[in-house]
Amino acid sequence: MAAAQSVTRALKLLKIIMARADSGVRFSELVKLSELDKSTAHRILEALERESLIYKSEGTAAYYPLVASHLENKNKKIKIVFAEVIRALAEVTGDTVLLMSRDGDYAECLERQSGDYPVKALTTEIGQRRLLGIGSGGLSILAKLDDDEIRGFVQRNLHEPALAAIGEESFWEEIRACRKLGYALVGDRITSGTRSIGVNFMRQGYDVSLCVVAVNSRMDENRLPWLQEKILLTVKPLEEPLQVKGLAAALN
Repeated sequence: MAAAQSVTRALKLLKIIMARADSGVRFSELVKLSELDKSTAHRILEALERESLIYKSEGTAAYYPLVASHLENKNKKIKIVFAEVIRALAEVTGDTVLLMSRDGDYAECLERQSGDYPVKALTTEIGQRRLLGIGSGGLSILAKLDDDEIRGFVQRNLHEPALAAIGEESFWEEIRACRKLGYALVGDRITSGTRSIGVNFMRQGYDVSLCVVAVNSRMDENRLPWLQEKILLTVKPLEEPLQVKGLAAALN
């Protein structure tokens, strides 16, 4: 009887969280809606987290449901962590911001947010995958690897037309430039008339790049260091999650 009661309570909490998949549910609200006492609710939520059925956002302290596959779970966590960062960066720059995450030899676009500049540079769709090194996001991720890992990547993917079009010598020049500058810069490769800057962030649990994409006229040499600075500033508060809210105002 006790075991059945525990299952019922867990399912009650899980159903509440699943019903609020987009906004999440904070602990106090879960206690109120489930009519469970705090200690019981806390114990059940910890068990659901251990089983990767739910995820607690460090930034908002809200609980979110997770899906079945490990990769989807990981990507959902990354999107939650970077949600406010992407929104703030798009607001401050006025341009399109991409969140690219490494998946083996590829980078996948997990999220895209457009700023208020009237000419949109929509070079990449959410869910789209590109070989590392082709876009600025994948290039910034690849540049953080050691040379032997990069050589292995090149050998595995020499047959890919996108990589062959760049050429191995030019490819290595771009890697070296990225390491020197601290960001990757790609222009006109994916969509004519656009440039993008990508900065890689590798932490426990994720290896991603934040990219700002805009028309060429907005990506001159004077603006690029400013964009890099804004990208780095947006990510810095992730070390102190409670300060992420209101990030755009702090960057202005």
